[in-house]
This record gives sequence, structure tokens and C-alpha cells, in this order.
Amino acid sequence: MLDGSWVRVLAAILALTAAAGCAPARCTNPACPVCAGKGQYACARCEGQGTIPCPACRGRNSEKCPTCGGTGKVRCGLCGGRGVKVHLIPAR
Repeated sequence: MLDGSWVRVLAAILALTAAAGCAPARCTNPACPVCAGKGQYACARCEGQGTIPCPACRGRNSEKCPTCGGTGKVRCGLCGGRGVKVHLIPAR
């Protein structure tokens, strides 16, 4: 669901891209291709577990994953966690 802040961010992006000579493309499937519209995906370092083997303990214990902060998920870098991708094409 889109809230007002997302709409303001999108309006700012569209204004900046229009000034740069680009226009938004029409997209029939706006879901982000990296996260499939979820806005996040499993952390590659801990494989979605949230913990990694403790290097000081030689793997006998585990510690919170520093990449995802122990959540097991990371925000999608392509869509910024929004789940949709803004497509840009050069203006004609």
C-alpha cells in the first residue's frame, strides 16, 4: 500500500529525471525483479538465519549476523525496500 511519503518521493524522482531528460516508462508489472515485490530478501551472509558461526569460538557458538543485524533479511538495493522499480527511458 502506498502512503503519502512514498508519493512525495516518487514525485521528486520524476521531477529530477524529467529535468535530466528522462521520462518514466510504462510498466505493466511494477514489481521489483530482484525482490519480487517484497522489498527485502534473505541475507546472503547468514543465508536468512540471522546468525553466523562465531569466528573467535571456531564455530562452536553463533553470533548475530553483522550484515542483516540478526533479522535474516536485507533491504532490496534496487527498489530501496519499496517492492516496485521505477523504470526510466530517455525522453524523445
